[in-house]
Amino acid sequence: MIPALLLAALPIAAAAPWAQPEDSPVYGLFKRQGHTYPPALAVPPVSGIPQEWLNKLNAVKDQIANNPISTPVVSADSNAVTYPNGTNLEASGICAYTTGCTTKDDIWAGPDGAFLITFDDGPGAGTTNLSDFLESKQMSTHATHFMIGGSIVGAPELFKGVFDRGGHIASHTWSHSRMTILSNEQIVGELGWTMQAISDNTGGRLPLFWRPPYGDLDNRVRDVAKKVFGLETVVWNRDSNDWKIAREGKAPVEKVFDDWAAGPKSPGLNVLMHEINTGTVDIFIAKFQKFVDAGWKVLNVAEAFNKPMYFNAADNKAQVTPMTIDQLGAQGAAPANSSASASASGGASAGASAGASGSASHSGFASGTAAPTATKPSSASRGFVAPVATIVVAVLAAALI
Repeated sequence: MIPALLLAALPIAAAAPWAQPEDSPVYGLFKRQGHTYPPALAVPPVSGIPQEWLNKLNAVKDQIANNPISTPVVSADSNAVTYPNGTNLEASGICAYTTGCTTKDDIWAGPDGAFLITFDDGPGAGTTNLSDFLESKQMSTHATHFMIGGSIVGAPELFKGVFDRGGHIASHTWSHSRMTILSNEQIVGELGWTMQAISDNTGGRLPLFWRPPYGDLDNRVRDVAKKVFGLETVVWNRDSNDWKIAREGKAPVEKVFDDWAAGPKSPGLNVLMHEINTGTVDIFIAKFQKFVDAGWKVLNVAEAFNKPMYFNAADNKAQVTPMTIDQLGAQGAAPANSSASASASGGASAGASAGASGSASHSGFASGTAAPTATKPSSASRGFVAPVATIVVAVLAAALI
């Protein structure tokens, strides 16, 4: 296993062609050549972060919330964090998602009638089965895969299998660390290196969406992601609890899928699922047809809100548009074209709710302004992801596939 993991620290020679011209300003931000990835499964050291990324962080530092760094509270069923004694979460504008707080700019729920297929923690042991199933149903392009950067470079062929079939690739950070416990510079490393890995293996595509591991998110993390890299934050409004299968069995997860398929279609479902092992994927495969038969629109995150899949490309086949580092944080994504739009794919209206309130006014797309007023979804809609030990084992397995 050790030799396989060491591959994660090396550039990938067989990656897809790099599409950014050398005279493009973004070339200095995400170079195809001349870099060595940080070790997998570890927070990237600040000393190895490209200076261009740190320069951008410094340029927007006054726009980033001055929230204190948190401390994790780890238990079997909670990924909560605590802030220094005396911190008033609401008065301080922290808005931690682990306490149930979301902003109107978080993509939280799906549009009415939509079932957003989102899988975290890939590429992993369940990736091949998932990808094969989606392809058999002609649904590969309608799933969003929140990939771990260190796992991408450790298992590039698994990653390539998803991308080549049209799967929507998004960021799940480099090492799957909690984010609110990190410094701003460390957050930049987690997000930037994952964008680098995705770019290197997709012909220069820069992911537009990211999801925080464990749902560990506050306004400081939101600001770094948005102001430095322009990333859209995606959380979830339904947790499949598939990460509990090892100790609770499949029956509880099967029941929640059955209930959702037959349940109300407002708001739409933005479901937390995982492709880290075959058990979590098998339940989705077994229950998928129930959602189709019940009339749910199966969509990826981008098409659900009429957005392109990437900052600089509508999808996995469209031409890549060069972008500067300033454009990443200021102008957002390139306009969607017909191949990425919800209207072309049968998706839901772009005006549908993405924010926590479920109202049409909450578009779910960050504006680049100060942190908006927060709202709280119900506790039943909040979920947590697998413990670190499970992730480490699965990524080690993926590196050997």
